[in-house]
Amino acid sequence: MKYLPVVAVLLLLAAATWVRYGSLSPCDWMVTDLAEQLGVPEGVAAIKIRTDLALRGITDPKPGECLVEW
Repeated sequence: MKYLPVVAVLLLLAAATWVRYGSLSPCDWMVTDLAEQLGVPEGVAAIKIRTDLALRGITDPKPGECLVEW
């Protein structure tokens, strides 16, 4: 019973993230945020992010790597 508040908060945060980004993937969060900042389509933002990551040697970003870069 003592873990119920913790689980409730985590579910609330996950729901808020889903509403904001439509995904629980940090890679998608980066694309959405960059597209909004630059005022470009998400496809263009995704290409820019993939290029930036490739220049750093990350060719297939994992969620943890995207979270660090975000």
